[in-house]
Amino acid sequence: LILFLWPLVPQNIQIGPVQFPIFQTYWIIVLLLSISFANYLLIKKYKHRGPYFFGFFGGFVNSEATVSSLAEFHVKTERKFAGRMSLAAIFANLAMVLRNGVIVVLLDSTGEIIGYYLIPLGILIAIGIARLLVERGDIQDTTGQAIDMRIVSPFEFGAALRFAAIFRIVSFVSILMRDAFSDFGFLLAALFGGFASSGAVTTIAVLGWVSGSIPLMTAVYGVIIATTAAVLNKTLYVYAADREGMLLRRVAKDSMIMAAGVVIYVLA
Repeated sequence: LILFLWPLVPQNIQIGPVQFPIFQTYWIIVLLLSISFANYLLIKKYKHRGPYFFGFFGGFVNSEATVSSLAEFHVKTERKFAGRMSLAAIFANLAMVLRNGVIVVLLDSTGEIIGYYLIPLGILIAIGIARLLVERGDIQDTTGQAIDMRIVSPFEFGAALRFAAIFRIVSFVSILMRDAFSDFGFLLAALFGGFASSGAVTTIAVLGWVSGSIPLMTAVYGVIIATTAAVLNKTLYVYAADREGMLLRRVAKDSMIMAAGVVIYVLA
């Protein structure tokens, strides 16, 4: 089905003044279906430790899609494993933060941006690891109830469509803000864009600084704001899949604690 539709999907469609990337939206759906399948395989193979592997390695690719898939999986397994899934979401956030640091190092040969990003990076990693240590009892629980894979589908089309809709709406708003308000608009776009893809915003910010189109501090704050928004956005994607139960509360608490450290640092 994916291969059949691939050549039929146009690259862009015009929505007012904006070229809307419809093919990229289709690719996002394919990406999330692939991530969902990887989640299924890892948990089937590694049982109770599967979500942690999936959260960390999936977070390097797309932490939003990873957490969305975890939330859907949580619902399918009758909400029995909130602790494991929330820890997997922390792993996804840690991987995302590290990935953004790698993007900065690879694209900015001057080393200017990473010098400012190191402290927020350290804060996010330290708090994330602290949260994992606090909840280490769940990680060490090797005798816990096994996850019943018979009730889970390896492909979640509903989750993929919801994720793509949220991703595109947020991206569309961020593009409008960036085009309308120049440097300040870029920071607003970084905030909203971080809820969709902090990796994309980080790449744009660093390349803008390297090319001279974005001032250094605007690029620095863009990276920090997008990364912080990407930590907080996990609550949004969990809420889209599961509006009740322990998982939403756990993910919201962990995300806010991690983001609070960076917000305090920036304000200071």
